[in-house]
Amino acid sequence: MKKPSMHPLKFAGLLAALALVMSMGCGKKGDKAVSGGGVVSAEKNSFKDVAAHLDTGGDFYMYLGTERVLDGISQNISGYRRMIQAIPDMKEEDRANANKGFDVVTRLVKSSGIEEISGVGISSIAREKGLYYSKFMVHHYKGRNTGYLWTFLGKSTHPLASLDLLPASTALAWFCDADVPLMWSTFQKEATAAEVPQLDEALRTMPAKLEQATGIKLDQFLGSFGGEVGIVITLDESKKVSFPMGGGQPQEFPEPGLMLVAKVKDDTIFNLVEQKMAGNPQVIKVDKDGLRMRTLPLLMPLPMQLRPTVARSGDYLFIATTDALIQEALAVKSGQKKGFKASDEFKRLSQGVPQQGNGFYFMSKTFGQTVSKIQLAAMQSSSKKDPAQAQLFQSFVDPNNAPFHYGVFGNTDEGWLTVGNGNQDPGKVLLAQATVFPIAMMAGIAVPSFVRARQRAQASTVLNEARQMDAAKDQYALENNKTGTVQPSFNDLTPYLKSGSKLATNGGSDSLGNAFLINDIQSRLAVSATTKYTLSAATGGDTFWGPYS
Repeated sequence: MKKPSMHPLKFAGLLAALALVMSMGCGKKGDKAVSGGGVVSAEKNSFKDVAAHLDTGGDFYMYLGTERVLDGISQNISGYRRMIQAIPDMKEEDRANANKGFDVVTRLVKSSGIEEISGVGISSIAREKGLYYSKFMVHHYKGRNTGYLWTFLGKSTHPLASLDLLPASTALAWFCDADVPLMWSTFQKEATAAEVPQLDEALRTMPAKLEQATGIKLDQFLGSFGGEVGIVITLDESKKVSFPMGGGQPQEFPEPGLMLVAKVKDDTIFNLVEQKMAGNPQVIKVDKDGLRMRTLPLLMPLPMQLRPTVARSGDYLFIATTDALIQEALAVKSGQKKGFKASDEFKRLSQGVPQQGNGFYFMSKTFGQTVSKIQLAAMQSSSKKDPAQAQLFQSFVDPNNAPFHYGVFGNTDEGWLTVGNGNQDPGKVLLAQATVFPIAMMAGIAVPSFVRARQRAQASTVLNEARQMDAAKDQYALENNKTGTVQPSFNDLTPYLKSGSKLATNGGSDSLGNAFLINDIQSRLAVSATTKYTLSAATGGDTFWGPYS
């Protein structure tokens, strides 16, 4: 079979991407680097350092040197500051506010670590047909890692113990290190430096308000976090729930569940939630074998099981839609049940993926298919209003090609490295973004414009028909010596309408099927050339707005 050629739009998008990557190398001269082709670069770059973390021989490989683009951004901001300050006739208040804004941006750029990024790289290689092994590197030179990018989400990799909390029905999971106290202190520092009175007042009074509302000091609350947060969504294929979609037939989906997880150092947050639940006599309490759990059953009829629950066990705090979900996660952790790690799906997706990191992400094919099914059901329910628009957007949704992937990301001594397997080839995804996004954007502009144009055309047609009815009424009154206040029937006016016209053939209804009342004709025509007209059926039908002509 002949292999199809690349679509011209995709080919153009690829050329544009390559041109962009090549153009980013311009900048000041520095140390020399040698490319694979033997040409000596006159500018220092991090290609070799980044390439050491990537794989060659696949279908996609990209390197972008960023040190001459990102290094010195804070200095470039000063140039924009001078340009703004040079604007004549600017009010002193506006000039001062602009200065404060530039100060904030400059500090954030310097402290964020963006200027420390020396390059990024992506590689993708097919491990098997339809499964791509991909790497993504955000690089900095060794020792240049003082910014927030390299500290907020963990400073060193570790075993991914949270994988042992995932039930077998896990459809989506994301866990990440998070230094909450550092995040708060950094925000507080930057907010104070911004010198915004309202923000200063809020930060000053927040600790007292929190303690008054909860009885907990802010430092105690922040200090209770243990450095990791996560979210788990489950889809139980053995249990189906039915949801109505847009007024159409109910659709069946696997029963969903949601669980929020956070590592904690003590019971501070658990006690706070328990205190809020204490006034409800229906709360179910469990205190057994190191597990403290509080569940609030909901008595209202729902299409799915919902029993809001908070629990603390070991180093973890759980908040979930049901107590059963938390108990299953703990059973997996203790080895009493097989979880997601024991599944064939995980074994396939974890090939070559590091077992240590600062976080991981997972999305199953079931999750992607369920989301696509919901999207299609919603589109089909709206197809009656605008079939063309629904068909356009349905073309972008393919449940058979639903994405799935698993990856681990870690903070190495040279930057963030993400390694994973999935059915989405990064090269194709980037190329699709370069072609599909402009098309979708143009469609988003064109479709509403087409609808408005069609409405204006319909309005003009109805207005012309109203004029025909009014002319027929005048001719009828003239030939039959009737006064202007007469209200003839439609049969009286039929001989004065053009034979074969919509009005004549539709029995007095306009092109949209709206019936005319004779005494409504003058109100439809009583507008001036400089106003807007409203054409509304006497039966309360459609209304159109547009210029009168």
